Formats: sequence, C-alpha cells, structure tokens
Amino acid sequence: MRTIATAFRKALASLRENASETGVMLAGALALVASFLPFYEGEAFDQVAGVRTLDANVWSRDSLVLFPVATLIAILVIVAAVLLLLDRFADVEASVLILGPDQLLVWMGGFATLLAIVYLFQDKGDINLGVGYWLLLLAAAASLACSVLTAAKPGRTATG
Repeated sequence: MRTIATAFRKALASLRENASETGVMLAGALALVASFLPFYEGEAFDQVAGVRTLDANVWSRDSLVLFPVATLIAILVIVAAVLLLLDRFADVEASVLILGPDQLLVWMGGFATLLAIVYLFQDKGDINLGVGYWLLLLAAAASLACSVLTAAKPGRTATG
C-alpha cells in the first residue's frame, strides 16, 4: 500500500512540474466529456416523424451530418492526450513519418481547433450549436495552446 501512495505522490509532483502537459491531458478529458453532450440543439423536420427536437452529440447515430468531422475533433484531442500520457508515464514515444512527438501533438491540436472553428461559419439554418460544441472548441484550443507550450520548453528538441 505504501508503494502505491509513493507512486501516486511522484505522479502528482510530476504533473505539477509540467503544467502544459497536464493541460493537454485535461483537454483530452474535457473533450471526452463534451463529446457526449449535445453538439447541435434545435428542431429538425423529419418526413416520417414531422418536427422533432434535435440534440445530437458527436457519437449520435441519427446525425450523419456530424460524422466524421465533428467526431474527428473529439478523437484528435483525446488521442493527443493519450499519446502524451503514454510518453509521460510509459516511456512510449509516438512519431508519424517525419513528425516527432511534440510536433504530432501540435498538429493534432491545431487541426482539431481548425475543424471546430469551421463549424462556426457553417450554415446551420434554425439549428444552434450546443454546449458540447462550445466545450469541444475550448478543449481543442486548450490542447493546441498547451501543446505549443510543451514543445517550446527549454531542453526539448525539434523531434521530441
């Protein structure tokens, strides 16, 4: 029992020292929660059911207009957090082609933020963006900002 408490204290001390990495991890947790909240809210016309209330999250099966782009926002932020967790606690460095781990985190956060911003300018008709969208936008922007801060730390190389 004592070794678990010691390991937990070491992990907490490590997270405090690396606030930007903790920010990426918290953004991933926020994106996971936000992905189950309503992305769109409003009323939609269905030829079979007539007018019905629409409150689709990014995983909704009845909302094919959100898949795959809205789902990709959540997936990118969550995967960035998981990759950072693996790098931090399991010593597994992820790299894709010529991108190092830090560059991969910045790319994922940047692309998720770009996709989330594009939804602001999409013609939605009478349907409004829900709380899930706004929290996903916040998570994507936080992931991007914290990834840039992580990559800009002194002692980090361009490839991780």
